[in-house]
Amino acid sequence: MWIPQKNENSQRTAHSKPQKKNRKKEAYHRVGLSFPKALRLLFRGQFQRISKEGKRFAGKTIYFQYQEGAPLYADRTRLGITVSRKYGKAHDRNRFKRVVREAFRESYDRIPKGLSLHIMPRLPRSEVCKQTILSEIQDLLKHLSC
Repeated sequence: MWIPQKNENSQRTAHSKPQKKNRKKEAYHRVGLSFPKALRLLFRGQFQRISKEGKRFAGKTIYFQYQEGAPLYADRTRLGITVSRKYGKAHDRNRFKRVVREAFRESYDRIPKGLSLHIMPRLPRSEVCKQTILSEIQDLLKHLSC
């Protein structure tokens, strides 16, 4: 059906235009099943700053680099995971990252705020499970409290 130009806009209602959503970026308080960008180390410079200025802690299966009290991110704990190709094939590397993220989600409430963690596997590759990663995160927390 053809509509003349002068009547074209008269058939639109006020609600037909998409509404702009004003979403406020809120501080992230709880970790659910997702792993939002607010909790990740995303850029190369962030990883380099932790390796240069941070401290190190070695567990049995994973290796931590951490920095306490980062001024820009004092309200949340952030996590970065790197796995080199020396660790194994892509499915092995992805499984390691999945297990570490899940352990991080479970222990997020116990980790002090403002801590930036960089986690890497220790070589040679061993079979990782969530319980071993959780126990090593607990060891790190004991090390931090001392």
